[in-house]
Amino acid sequence: MIGKLVELLNTMDFYNGSDNIEFAKGAYRCPRTFKETIKQYKRWLLRKQ
Repeated sequence: MIGKLVELLNTMDFYNGSDNIEFAKGAYRCPRTFKETIKQYKRWLLRKQ
């Protein structure tokens, strides 16, 4: 069951979801590449609305 949840989270971005989804998608992780930085910024902007 956990494997299916991880697979589901990997298929979509799930922006502006619950705090649990944000945590699972890595909203609080430090980005390591420029592409990850853009995704984190977009996630942060949508969370602030």
